[in-house]
Amino acid sequence: MRSEIEGLRRRLAETEEVFEALCSGTMDDCPQPDVPGTGVVSSGDMGVSSEDTIGEARNAATTLERRSSDQATDSYYAFFENSPVPLWEDNYSHIKDFIEERRREGVENFREYFRENPDAVKTCADLLQIVDVNFAAMRLHGAESKEMLLANLSAVFTEDAFRVFEEQLVAIAEKRTVVEAECVVQTIDGNEVPVYLKWAVLPGAEETLERVQVATWDITDHRRVQQQLVESEEKFRSLYEQSSVAIQLYDLRGNLIRVNQKTLELFGLENLDFLKNFNFWDDPKLSPEDGAELKKGNAVQISAEFDFDSAKEQLQFPTNRSGTIDLDMHVVPFRIKDDTIGYVVEVLETTAQKEAERELIRLAEERQLALNELSENQRIREQAEYIARAGSWELNIATRDLKWSASMYEVFGVRFQKPTFDLVRSLVHPDDLPWWEENVEHMIRKGSGPFEYEFRIVRPDGAIAWIHTMVEIVCNDVGGPLKFVGMAQDITERKSTEEELRRIEWLLTKSVSGILQELDKQPAYGDLTELNECRLIADSVGRKSLHDIAVELMSLLGTSISVYESNGDYACRLLYSEWCRCLDQSSRKLCDTSDNREALRSGKWIHHVQSWDRAAASAIECGRPVNHVSNCGSRVYAVPIRSGDDVVGAISVWERVPEFHSESFKKIADEYQVDVKVLRQAASSYKPRPKYIIEMAKEHVASSARLIGEIVERRRSEAKYRVTQQQLLEQQNEAKLRVEAELEKTREELVRKTRLAAVGQLSGSIAHELRNPLGALRTAAYYLKNYGLNDDGKSTRFLDVIDRQTGRADQIINNLLEMTRAKEPVTERVDLREILDEAISSTEGVSGVKVSIVLDPDPFVFHVDAGQFRQVISNLIRNAVQAMGGKGELSFSATCRDSVNVICVRDSGPGIPQKLRDNLFEPLVTSKVTGTGLGLSICRQIVQRHGGQIEVVENETPGACFRISLPYRDA
Repeated sequence: MRSEIEGLRRRLAETEEVFEALCSGTMDDCPQPDVPGTGVVSSGDMGVSSEDTIGEARNAATTLERRSSDQATDSYYAFFENSPVPLWEDNYSHIKDFIEERRREGVENFREYFRENPDAVKTCADLLQIVDVNFAAMRLHGAESKEMLLANLSAVFTEDAFRVFEEQLVAIAEKRTVVEAECVVQTIDGNEVPVYLKWAVLPGAEETLERVQVATWDITDHRRVQQQLVESEEKFRSLYEQSSVAIQLYDLRGNLIRVNQKTLELFGLENLDFLKNFNFWDDPKLSPEDGAELKKGNAVQISAEFDFDSAKEQLQFPTNRSGTIDLDMHVVPFRIKDDTIGYVVEVLETTAQKEAERELIRLAEERQLALNELSENQRIREQAEYIARAGSWELNIATRDLKWSASMYEVFGVRFQKPTFDLVRSLVHPDDLPWWEENVEHMIRKGSGPFEYEFRIVRPDGAIAWIHTMVEIVCNDVGGPLKFVGMAQDITERKSTEEELRRIEWLLTKSVSGILQELDKQPAYGDLTELNECRLIADSVGRKSLHDIAVELMSLLGTSISVYESNGDYACRLLYSEWCRCLDQSSRKLCDTSDNREALRSGKWIHHVQSWDRAAASAIECGRPVNHVSNCGSRVYAVPIRSGDDVVGAISVWERVPEFHSESFKKIADEYQVDVKVLRQAASSYKPRPKYIIEMAKEHVASSARLIGEIVERRRSEAKYRVTQQQLLEQQNEAKLRVEAELEKTREELVRKTRLAAVGQLSGSIAHELRNPLGALRTAAYYLKNYGLNDDGKSTRFLDVIDRQTGRADQIINNLLEMTRAKEPVTERVDLREILDEAISSTEGVSGVKVSIVLDPDPFVFHVDAGQFRQVISNLIRNAVQAMGGKGELSFSATCRDSVNVICVRDSGPGIPQKLRDNLFEPLVTSKVTGTGLGLSICRQIVQRHGGQIEVVENETPGACFRISLPYRDA
């Protein structure tokens, strides 16, 4: 409920912000009604008659209509009227005057004053003026119009609303501007509506209270949800208290928070006082293991005894019970979402249950004593059968009824039940069942004994056991077989001992010489490792190392091994046993092709499919060892080979040659299209390996896979190292070349600056000496031209020559000084077209040249020092005009590409010789007869000081093209 109220407050705050914004602008100039009594709140119960209320409501409605028509375009009233929140705008100015008058009369505690003087509250209600209400307020109270709502104010306001109104009066007296409360109002039809109310003085009206806004929000749904929560909590509390199980609640620190009544009854306590200091984690009944499980978020079950007498004596436990009880405690972490916030402990007294269990134990002991009193002969026999793991049995041949001694249950590993012939038959190993049934029929037909044989059984738990049985036949009076009487003995241990002896014999006789010979032999179809295209394992490990691994494994298993690349190519392959070679070569013939690649892809090479597709490929795909039972009954074990995080291949070995009966051999022979005798001979040539040897071989396979993976990883690392080393050498060479180039560039720059420094020193020393005589010479020429000579055209031309050459000499001196001063540019926003126009108009000899300007964008505005950049453009224009002899085409273009301003100047002159391009911008380098070689050097200095560069680029048409690149700056 609290969150819903906070939500209402936030939404009201947002509404108030909009109102404040509107009020600070448009509402300051809105006229306010000044007619007293236009907003009477109550009637009847509030001390005002219905007639007065209706009259005042009509006046208020008239006022509202007038103002609505006058202020129809006002944004404030548009928002006010259409707000989803029910809003009232009231005038409390007369109420404020009333309260201030009471204050002057000496009233200090207005809360107490209004509580003791209800008539004063009614008087204030009479003084209240309702300025306006919106549509949402009309809907809240069920009114069809504002007039209808104002005419029924006494019906919509309740005593609870008067309580809030009284709080508003106290707020005015205490100079508060906001009141928030919950109360109940009514619709015109008398239906109660719970609302959340906020009373607030609008900005600018704090002194007069002429504009007060009241917002109400229907919280009926929230009240209903709150009531449902209260009812749900009551139901939970009722179930908790009335539970028949003792329940305790603890916080995360183990402190007891609460218990139900059943807990007090269980421990004989009258109240919770003694348990308040009990800490769950300090309970000795909670083991460290259980505590760890609880902290992991798992529930635990604890069984313990509680001694009331000891608790009274040692802990002063205030209980009314005595003796010892048995308890089962179920501790469950209490979660909200995914967070554990405490623990719930359910305690159940199990004293009666434990007593019953102890009684059952006592009865079992008595029964055992009774069994011990059986006859001495029976006991000795059973003991003998137990020691020998044997039992006796009897079978009626006609009815197949079976009886046996108690020890037979242990021999066959079955639970106590009525023995039957079908039960014994169901336990016989499936491979031994055909000849076991043949033996039974043979004994019946022969009719005399004794008989003795061994067979295997599969116990219900899946264990395989060997049974040795001896049978005698009891005949009837006419000599016909009546029943079998026999003994059955568990000889599994004896068989295991024989198996161990065979293992020892095998270990003493095994040799790798035959395996080494097989490595040199290849099947008739050839060596499949020659088809290896991947060769990652083959090249990384080497043929000899792979053969050593194969020999080691085959010395244990004696079957076959294959080492695969990740794509299925063979890195190593050895078929050692006659059984594996027989299956491999027989299935190879099924492929109907001489091409080994096609045969491998055909899916008919069954031995390859079982080893690769079913085992090795699966191991590579899943990244873990795979055990696969092939269609011929042999187990194939495959282990993935990992190099770092990659699976680069797999090792696949055949574990053993299985033991078969006739039907199985025939089925395999039909599938592989091989003679049964050949198959039997191949199977019989294999000597079975002890189980522990097979497990040892599996460990060797895993370690071999790890070894191969490490070798591959090392080779890959070496290759990566070589590549990295080569890259480093290349990077070093590149860095060396870059450094040498930078050094050469720096050296050239140093030489250039040294030359400039020398030129600067020379320029500074001779500039003054040259300018004085040049100035005197120009003055003399001017005087002679204007005053000293007759109007002789030839003399005037020579004087003009003196004047021009003197100006040229002065310009050379200026260029020399400009080149050595390195003045920093003062950049500003400049329009390129203006600079171009000024430079073109100030350059001599341009009148005969066709000029074109293409700018993108236009105007092209960029940041440069206008004077310096104009000098650059002027120099380029002067050079172009001189190169073209005053005739030709001169074009200017400018674009902005990749945050770089690019300006190009092209002419249609003869162009620049290739031999001069590398040193074109160096001082004193020129292609003109009368040039000084300073202009382009000054241009480069100015452009570089702007952070750019100038260069000569190839022109699409005859002539020279200079490109200026300047960094772009956002305007």
